[in-house]
Amino acid sequence: MGRWIQGNCDRTGYFEGLGTEEFPESVLEMLKEASLFYHVPAAYLFPVPDMLKKDSLNFFQVDHNWVLAMLDGICSVGRNASIDYSHDTELIVDIYRQALRENEQVRLKLQDREYMDTGEQVPEVISGFLLNSVLTENFRGLEFRAYDQREGGEPLKALRIETLGRQVLLGIFKGEIRRLEIAQPPEGLHFGFFTEDGIIKKTVRDIEEGKLGGRQAELVLKSKENRVIDVKASAARLKEAAGLQNMTSAEFALEMIQNAQTGVFTMGEELK
Repeated sequence: MGRWIQGNCDRTGYFEGLGTEEFPESVLEMLKEASLFYHVPAAYLFPVPDMLKKDSLNFFQVDHNWVLAMLDGICSVGRNASIDYSHDTELIVDIYRQALRENEQVRLKLQDREYMDTGEQVPEVISGFLLNSVLTENFRGLEFRAYDQREGGEPLKALRIETLGRQVLLGIFKGEIRRLEIAQPPEGLHFGFFTEDGIIKKTVRDIEEGKLGGRQAELVLKSKENRVIDVKASAARLKEAAGLQNMTSAEFALEMIQNAQTGVFTMGEELK
């Protein structure tokens, strides 16, 4: 059929019949989502079973050829002859590039945020991580920041951060991840202390600036079994360590604040 069309028909109009500017917007939106692995069964994404191992964190880079092959498969519906493939080859390569260049719109759209075209080209590297941990299920609102330098710097643009199950979370970023920070949300501030040789301690803050200093105070437990501290006795020790004449309830609260925790992973190095 394809050979007959090529030999007996003028194909000029066939190739000019549809330009990229006339490509259906709904299909383009689907390709943008598919380039970030939406609508793709999770089993197809993980070539190694260990990537879904419990209590694991795996990093990966997206293979552009694999993505292009997948998008090509999506657009292959209705191809009946070789001329259809030739038509798609000329037309859809540009569409593929547009989908990859604009796929950050997907996340912004889901967040009801506006997108501004910065004219960026298709990123050379798209990387991500796969987290399988109880953190995903038990700590809502975790914040993920990725960097292309081990020391930090300007965060990479997040293209997709989404749970795939109760404990599995997928993150995809523009650029090569060299450092990943997983942090409790700021609203996760709470009272707390640390334990050293069975003794509970608190690093004292400067009341004027709120910064942690080098002094520590030993807190007093009222009930070890129920993990309840003796507020009055602990406040007295904090007051002494901070060098205060008196300690109000607000000052006690300031001293007892425990910062939200942040875990840092750097490529090629141990967890800090």
